Amino acid sequence: MKNISSFVKTSSKTGDIWVNIQTEGLLKFQSKEDISEINLPEVFTNTPSDNIYKTSAKTISTVLIDNFDRHWIANDNGLFYINENNLITATNFNEKIVDMKFLADNKIMVVSATSMYILGTNKADYNIEILEQYPNINIELSSLVF
Repeated sequence: MKNISSFVKTSSKTGDIWVNIQTEGLLKFQSKEDISEINLPEVFTNTPSDNIYKTSAKTISTVLIDNFDRHWIANDNGLFYINENNLITATNFNEKIVDMKFLADNKIMVVSATSMYILGTNKADYNIEILEQYPNINIELSSLVF
């Protein structure tokens, strides 16, 4: 198996661990598994039962799980979520995301290459509303601390 870089992105309330496997997508390790014993396949499929989620973007900047146990994914193509059928689904926010963080009251702070946004979400669905936008920000991305 070729050497593939990976990064742990987040963990859920149930202990599941979400890992970004560079060039392949997301992998969910379920808490009942002993991670030291997991053997990864050489070929990744896109069936939800494999706990592997293929993405078209090669880099996933952030994975977050909100208060309603919804999974949000940020990458170069925007903001996505994992729907009730375990499929990665696009939202209406399609700007390249550098990082994001949940705020109070179901809000998400999103940092793009040039702007910062405060997005609103609701419990009923995955609709995204831009509540605030701070365009033309020029910050050193390495100085961001979330």
